[in-house]
Amino acid sequence: MGLPDVMAQAVMDALRRANEQLAERSQQIIAEAVGTESAAARAIADRVDRQLRPDPEPGWGEPDSYDDHGWRR
Repeated sequence: MGLPDVMAQAVMDALRRANEQLAERSQQIIAEAVGTESAAARAIADRVDRQLRPDPEPGWGEPDSYDDHGWRR
């Protein structure tokens, strides 16, 4: 694995961690603002969670998923 691959993987890992933290904090804010009991509050929380934690594509972020120029294949 060359330097571009290492850098790309580090950036992708940092983005994943940041999204995870944002998702957690968003859930806390939603719970504090509108509660957790209503269907509307649960729907909002679920939608935010899906937006911030989407299912990754197969191979997303894997070292071999980048070409020689560091672009994702």
